[in-house]
Amino acid sequence: MQRKKNVVIFEASGTGKSRLSQALGHQVCMAGMKTFYAVTARLLKRLKLSKVDGTYIKEIEKLTIIEPLILHDFGLQAFDG
Repeated sequence: MQRKKNVVIFEASGTGKSRLSQALGHQVCMAGMKTFYAVTARLLKRLKLSKVDGTYIKEIEKLTIIEPLILHDFGLQAFDG
């Protein structure tokens, strides 16, 4: 947490990646920090919708103050802007 480094966890299905990332997020919360855990596809959909309703900047600002941002299943879907 102190180093503020990116962490990528990848392994075969069913090996506990989600559980590990949730446990890391829990430790961050126990240390008094805020975190955000999101399924990447849902987050991207939310951001895309926020462009339509004019709240995109507000949504991005919310994400920039969170450390760490935990993205579940990152890279499983193509980015379509």
